[in-house]
This record gives sequence, structure tokens and C-alpha cells, in this order.
Amino acid sequence: MLKKFLKIFLITVAILLVAAIGVFGYYYHKISTIADVKVICQGVTIDGIDVGGLTKQEAYDKVEGELSALGDKKITLTYEEHSDTLHLSDLGMKITGVDEAVTEAYNLGKQGTTWQRYQAINNGVGDGRNFSIEKKISKELIKEYLDKNSDSLVRTAKDATMTRKDGQFIITDGVRGMEIPVDANEAAINDYLSTSWDGSDFSYELIADEADPEYTKEDLEKVCDVLGTYTTNFATSSYNRQVNIRNASSKINDHTIYPGEEFGLIDLMLPFTTDNGYEVAHAYSAGEVVDSVGGGVCQVATTLYNAVILAELEVVERYNHGMVVDYVPLSQDAAISESGHQDFKFRNNLENPIYIEAYCEGTNVTFTIYGVEDRPDTRKIEFVSENVQTINPGKDIVTKDPSMAEGKEMVTQSAHIGYRAKLWKVVYENGKEVSRDVFNTSYYAPSARRVTVG
Repeated sequence: MLKKFLKIFLITVAILLVAAIGVFGYYYHKISTIADVKVICQGVTIDGIDVGGLTKQEAYDKVEGELSALGDKKITLTYEEHSDTLHLSDLGMKITGVDEAVTEAYNLGKQGTTWQRYQAINNGVGDGRNFSIEKKISKELIKEYLDKNSDSLVRTAKDATMTRKDGQFIITDGVRGMEIPVDANEAAINDYLSTSWDGSDFSYELIADEADPEYTKEDLEKVCDVLGTYTTNFATSSYNRQVNIRNASSKINDHTIYPGEEFGLIDLMLPFTTDNGYEVAHAYSAGEVVDSVGGGVCQVATTLYNAVILAELEVVERYNHGMVVDYVPLSQDAAISESGHQDFKFRNNLENPIYIEAYCEGTNVTFTIYGVEDRPDTRKIEFVSENVQTINPGKDIVTKDPSMAEGKEMVTQSAHIGYRAKLWKVVYENGKEVSRDVFNTSYYAPSARRVTVG
């Protein structure tokens, strides 16, 4: 009886074991089949595009196909009054990383043992998983666009300005500047395209860098002190020369010069033509007195030169005349010449803006430089001219004219004595001289008297 029971038990165990092996083999095959599937898990998207159940190639083709049309989408670039709509392809938008995204999507649920892969897939590892694609515009093309539209998108900061009328300063405040930075806007658009964009047309407000003017109305309100002023007289000048002095002075009047800026005269005065308000008058040229359109403008440069040095501004370029002039002491003149490439230039080497006022009253021309006086009251300066050498003009230069009566004589040009001179800058503290330095040196060529005889 026991043997019979044992036999039945063993047969039953064998049957159960065979059945168990069969069931295990069936489910193991099923699990392996699911775990080793060669498609992307269900629920996976790439940039919002459903790729679940697709092979890698199918997913790549689908994503490429749908994203390729994104270049036709429109972006409207705005800032203040500026609004312009263009296609993203106009900004060179490129889509990168499709291969990498497809590979990452495909690899979901395909890591670990067969059982781990099966569990991952069975538990919906792909549900809600989205892989983003990088979208980038071209830096070169956004820069090209901004440069092309600079008239409406770029505004240069303008410093406050000042003018003087009826003895009073009138000050206008500055204007804030605006610039659209390429790098910041490129980065912001690219970030939006890759992380937040839903693929539809959209508007983008350009990022702007705003800049305050360097010098404001408050800065110019401080410019009220007389730093240097100088007057010369032109009473003995011809009518035309007086016209030229008044005309040139008006062109130099009413200029504000900010710290570090250089100021030159010749460009402001040019052209020396009658259309620009000048007349023919005497001028020096190569040791002779000649008639020239604009003759006399050097007196304007000279007057300003003396105001400049009294204000202790930095002289950048200054030339003395070829022959001596009679409206300032030796070495206190400044000559300008278009043909001789001579200019008078100076730099505002102070910490505050300065303002140039020029005016003619009667037969006097006056230049005054206003600024912020920071020199102590106890300090005074003066400029002292020294004649180092007097040079005789030599014998008369005589020209015979057969058309003139014998013995007749006509002076065509007076003699000019030559000089070598120095200009000393003398500084006083509390009324006592503390320094005396050579400020410039000048050479004035002698010129013989020119006479025509019969």
C-alpha cells in the first residue's frame, strides 16, 4: 500500500514539475519577447511628437519631418515702437540633437536584466517622457538684422547741452541711450525655442541695454565760473577783415567740451569761401602779405588761445605766425592755415565740462571759457612775453616798373622786424611768485620792405 502511494506521489510530482517547467518556459518567452522589443516604449514623445511603438528609424523620420516645417513659423520682434514679423528661417533657425533624442527614447526600458526590462516596460517607463530638441537661431543673422534696423533700435545716449543767451545759460537735459545686445537676445530666443515654445507663431520683446548720458543737466548747472577770458581789438582792420573776424567768432561760439575731448578750430571755420560768410582780406603767406578769402581769422584763434591758457587747459597744437602780429604780445599768438595744415587745438583736461562763449562788441572780440573753478583763490597765474632776439629785416627789396615815372617810389609792403621770443607762465601763491616756466617759444621771420620804383 505504501509503495503504491509513493508511486502515485512521485508520478504527481513529476507531472506538476513538467507543467511548471512548461508554464515557466511560456511566460519566460513572453517576458523576453516584451523586454526585447525593438521599438520605442509607448507614451514617449520627442519635442511633443508621439514616437511610441516606432523603431529608431521610424522615429527619426517622423521627428525630422514634423520639425522641418518649424522654420516657416513666424516670430514678431518688438521693442517700443518697433515691430517686425519674419520667419524663423530668416534668423537661420537650426534643429540639432534629433539623433541623440531618438537614441535616448529608444533606450528607455532596455537596460538591465530581462526581468528588469520587463518590469520597466510593464510599469509604463515611457509614459509622459518627453525628450526636447535644441533649436537655435544664427548669431550672425540676428546681428545682421539688428544692424539693419539700428535706426529704430539703437539710440545713442546724448549728454546734456547748454547755450548762453542774454547773459544766461539755458540747459537742456540729456537723452538716455538704448542698444540691443546681440548675445543676450540670441541666448534668450534660443532658450525659449528649446524649453518653452509650443511650435506656434509667437512674439518676442527684444532685450535692451539702456544707458544714462554721462553728463546731465545737474552737471552743466555747475558750469558757471569764468576760467579764462581774453579780448583783442581789430579797430585798425579793414572792413573785410572785420567781417571775417565776426564771422569766424560766431562759428566758434556756443560749444560745450566735455572732459577728455579735443577741440580744434579749422574744421569749424572751413570752408574759407564767400558762400560761408568770408571776404577777401590781408593775410600772411610765405613771408608776404597777400589777399586771401578769410584773412584775419588768425586773430580769432589767437584770442581763444589766450583764454585757453588762462583757463589752464591742455594745448595740443599751436603755431605762431610767420611774421609778427600787432594785436597781442610776442609768443601769445596762434596761427591757423588750411594750406599750411596748421590748426589750433586744445583738450579739456579738467574733471568737468567747459563752455566757450565768443562775441564781438564794437571792434573787440572776446572769448570766455566757463567751467567749474577748483583752483584755490590764493593761486594766480599770468603769462609774460620776453623778446629774446630782434632781427633786422635787411635791405629793401626793390622792383622796377617801367610804367612808373622815373624817381617815383611806391611801398608795396612794409618791413617786418623778426623776433625770437619766449612766453613765461608765472604762478603766484598768496601774492608771491612760486614758479616761472617757459610756456612756449616762437620765431617770427624778418621781412624786408618791398618797394616798386620807376
